[in-house]
Amino acid sequence: MAPLSDWYLQMNSFAVHAGSLFDGFTASGPATVYITDHRIVRVDRTGALPTDGRSVINLGSQACLLPGLIDSHTHLSFDAGPDP
Repeated sequence: MAPLSDWYLQMNSFAVHAGSLFDGFTASGPATVYITDHRIVRVDRTGALPTDGRSVINLGSQACLLPGLIDSHTHLSFDAGPDP
């Protein structure tokens, strides 16, 4: 089986469903994020699954989606080696 990243790159249109969603301002219950051509095109906060036949990645009721969030927290000068 190919790694998830390879599978994702081959998908043109799919949806990700989870038990909750936080957009940076508001938390909501079950939600589905629609992706087309590697971009978020729609966020459905009703909890409904797609009816257009696209594949769904169901992360389960305990997962929380953070659509568009980019983890930019990094330590470019951090060295985990022993101090001189």
